[in-house]
Amino acid sequence: EDTIRISISNTLLEDMRIEGIVPEPESVEAASDHLTFSFQLQAPNEEAVVTFYLNPTRPGTKQGWLGIDGDSPVELSLFVYP
Repeated sequence: EDTIRISISNTLLEDMRIEGIVPEPESVEAASDHLTFSFQLQAPNEEAVVTFYLNPTRPGTKQGWLGIDGDSPVELSLFVYP
């Protein structure tokens, strides 16, 4: 089995509540500036869909990054309407 790791910056997750993750991660590791979620794949190089259900707790702009398996992270900017 193969593992995929998705990292999300703490700045993006600030003022967000994680309501659920589908499928559930095998593990979650905390670093000083991000969380890393690990998922098992059924076959090596298998395409996977992971859904994070986030509930914002405050309106405004959220900025941060998301990275997969050590690739260059993608910078994100989200706006939450009041």
